[in-house]
Amino acid sequence: MPKRRRTETGVGVDEEGTDGTNSSEEIKRSPEFWFHDGSVVLQADKTQFQVHKAVLERHSTVFKDVFAMPHPEGEPTVDGRAILHVQDSAEEIQYMLSALYDHSYNSREPISFDIVKALIKLGTKYDIGSLRKEGVSRLRMEFPSTLSEYEEKHIPSFEPPKLWKAIKYRPGLLFEIANFAYEHDLTEVLPTCYFVCTTKHKDELLDGILVDEKTGRRAELSPTVQRICLAGQEKLLERYNSAFSWVDKFDEDNLDEDSREYCKNPEKCLTLAKPLISALWRPRQVLRYLLYPWPKLRYSLDWHHNVEFHNCCASCLKEVQGSVYRSTMKTWNELPSYFGLASWKDLRKSTLLAES
Repeated sequence: MPKRRRTETGVGVDEEGTDGTNSSEEIKRSPEFWFHDGSVVLQADKTQFQVHKAVLERHSTVFKDVFAMPHPEGEPTVDGRAILHVQDSAEEIQYMLSALYDHSYNSREPISFDIVKALIKLGTKYDIGSLRKEGVSRLRMEFPSTLSEYEEKHIPSFEPPKLWKAIKYRPGLLFEIANFAYEHDLTEVLPTCYFVCTTKHKDELLDGILVDEKTGRRAELSPTVQRICLAGQEKLLERYNSAFSWVDKFDEDNLDEDSREYCKNPEKCLTLAKPLISALWRPRQVLRYLLYPWPKLRYSLDWHHNVEFHNCCASCLKEVQGSVYRSTMKTWNELPSYFGLASWKDLRKSTLLAES
């Protein structure tokens, strides 16, 4: 690896304009990526990066094609090196070069969402597969496409859930990711991301999440994503009432003959109706419970809402456990459809095609 030469951030430009600018424009050299043996200068905004064509060509077919074209005579240069102007921010180019030269983001430590966005955007734009794959994999870690991974990531048990383990949290991050994933067609992460959005109060979907109390700045869903989430929320609320219809088994007014036959202790089992209705519907439905497996749902209802399932007879408990399992699987399998997306299988297939 060539040794990196650090320089001052200000670069004097003579009146002849050898870099194609006026001296007053204050073009800066990147202190991190200005190699004395670099062979090309990338310019983003007013920052220049003197790097190696060979490194860029190795990772990017786009840069390889660009460098194969002859440099026009009379075009500005820096010390004889061609200047390639790119329509990306200096910060994005910095992140890209950090990944290519230093492999800075290959660890499992969480990184800023700004970095994730740059890896995906520039990885796609310049056909740098490793960058796009790294960025997308971090989003998939946060919003997985399998139920087991979702349960581990988003559903608490005795330990708090490991939220935001791949991307550093900041207020409003959820809505930022939802907008970005939609804009860049990252369809595999959308169902879970949208679902987590729908667990927010409807007012937050409409008005956004407060990010800064001093300025009143809010993170808001884009109009399209907002419509998708609101429509999905309505469908999930309907699904919720169906998914938890087993509560009727504990309501004496709705008790059917089958329930009366297999219940071994009606006196105690029927006492669960009131706390269950309170826990599941008041003051509003708890949509995240739709994907809770039975052990974690029971723990949450017992611990947080004083639903005393230990009073329930074994027959009723077994029936509820089976109902929850079937309902959870059905909700998960249908989840993409609530947001107008293809099946999980097709979404995974499209991701594989995009990464190939």
